[in-house]
Amino acid sequence: MKPLIIFFILACVFSCGNNSQDSVRENIPVLGIDTQHIMRNETDDSYAKNSTFDTITEYYENGSRKSIIVKSDESRASQRLKFYKNGQKKSENHYLNDTLNGPSFTYYKNGQIELSKNYKMGKPEGESLWYRTNGVLREKIIEKNGEITWVGKYNEHGKLIYEALFEDGKVINSQVY
Repeated sequence: MKPLIIFFILACVFSCGNNSQDSVRENIPVLGIDTQHIMRNETDDSYAKNSTFDTITEYYENGSRKSIIVKSDESRASQRLKFYKNGQKKSENHYLNDTLNGPSFTYYKNGQIELSKNYKMGKPEGESLWYRTNGVLREKIIEKNGEITWVGKYNEHGKLIYEALFEDGKVINSQVY
């Protein structure tokens, strides 16, 4: 029952504002909160049951949202969203104890994803994907424990044109296509 109450409270918070908010609301998954990530307690791999959320919203002079921060007291997790003046999402980041942890996204003004990256307690982990303004993949980097293990560059059509394999921070093999 408590998650349902939280959902309705957050629905009210995110539905307030001027009519330009409609496009913003469409771009915020689950009302701007990744509840699975926010409620996740990373220290013991369980979910905080009675988390309370604090929401801080900042606005531009024109009334559109500039940023939203949602924090959970119980799990010490937060999600931070920033917006362009046109209402499009600019970035979305997840934190644990004010350290980047989880998915992170930046967006172009046209709404396309510019960068998709994942962090594990402040260190890049997994795939980082850079896109062009038209949504076509430009570059991919794979990292483990903050160390680059593979880099791929793509042409304007999304075809792999260069790749490099890394070990201990050094290129051990590369190929141009």
